Amino acid sequence: MRGSAPARNFFWHFPHYTNQGSRPTGAMRDGHWMLVEYYDEDKTELFDLTADIVEQKDLAAQQAERVCQMRAALAAWRKGVNAQGNTPNPNFDPAKYQKLYEDVDASRFQPGTASQAEWEKMWQWREGMNAAVSEGKVTKQGKAGRKKK
Repeated sequence: MRGSAPARNFFWHFPHYTNQGSRPTGAMRDGHWMLVEYYDEDKTELFDLTADIVEQKDLAAQQAERVCQMRAALAAWRKGVNAQGNTPNPNFDPAKYQKLYEDVDASRFQPGTASQAEWEKMWQWREGMNAAVSEGKVTKQGKAGRKKK
C-alpha cells in the first residue's frame, strides 16, 4: 500500500555480513529519499523511492549534496546511539569475498522471472556461501565465526 512519506527520518544500522548475501550497511530514509552506506567499502547509494520503489537507480552521483547531508546525519545518529563499529577480520579471504559479495548480488535476484541460467548461478552462489560460512573466513570485518563440530 502506498501512502505519504514518514514525517520523520528513519535510521538503520546493520554492521554484519549474513549467509543470505547481506553486507554491513547503514541506511537512512528522509521522506522519499533512501540512502544506503556500505561499511566495507567507500560506497553510498541514493534512491528516490517515489520514482524507484525497488531501489534500482542509484542517484548518488547526481545528488552529491543530498548524499553528503544524509551521510552526516547517519553518522551523527550512529554516534548518538553508540552503534557498534567494525574491526578487520584476520581470516579475510579476498577471493571468496569477491565471489560471494561482489560477483553476485543475492538481493537483486528475482525468482519469479529468473531464467534457468540465473537459477543455476544462485544455486552455485548458495553452495559457495554455505561452504564459506562453515569455514568462517569470508568477511572483511567482524569476528570470524567457526562452526562448532
